[in-house]
Amino acid sequence: MEYTLDVLLEFANRLEMRRTQENLYACVFDEYRGTIPFDVAVEISTLRLGQIIAHEKNHLHLIVGSVEAERYKPKHLGPGEWDEASIEKMIELSDQSYDIFQAVRFIAQIETNVESSTRLRAWRSGFVAGLLSEPPKDSGQSRYKNLVRDTFMVGEIKRLIKVGFNPTRNKATEPAKSACDVIAAAWRGLGNIITYDGVANVWNGRDEIPDLQSWNTLFVRT
Repeated sequence: MEYTLDVLLEFANRLEMRRTQENLYACVFDEYRGTIPFDVAVEISTLRLGQIIAHEKNHLHLIVGSVEAERYKPKHLGPGEWDEASIEKMIELSDQSYDIFQAVRFIAQIETNVESSTRLRAWRSGFVAGLLSEPPKDSGQSRYKNLVRDTFMVGEIKRLIKVGFNPTRNKATEPAKSACDVIAAAWRGLGNIITYDGVANVWNGRDEIPDLQSWNTLFVRT
């Protein structure tokens, strides 16, 4: 597979952020001999969550596109595969929907099994020439509104679990020292009010988050 530079840079950026955070936890875990203090965990998590705004600004179109593109194809097709009927449908809708526009944009930037699609080639040429304008984002609640935030939170909770934190707690009987408490405290430090319950709801609903599996599976094939 071949990818345009911004797709490769986005994937490399994601890997580098993950690797940096995991190495940081590992070093601190060793330094404290197997038990990371709560306030130190909050500081580390704050570093990660503080990257969300910049990440959304620079890469949201790719993230939305990669996930949305997977929604508009038959389920029997694998990663990086679409059928021409799905491509045609997305192109027809792309001038009305920001999300679908980004899906077509994403597909047009990677080598796929539909390279022979004349409409996709024409769309790509029009986009490169600056003849296509992306529609405005929906003024309503986008399904991707909190995608980056929630994905970052779930990833950070998983890292905290690896270094000994319980993901959640019994609010009636246990102290506020769980991984979800760490994340809530990190948000407070960043000036955002997301309670323990809010973080726990994201964690408990993590299987419903439209995760970026298309990224992971696409790049496994390279």
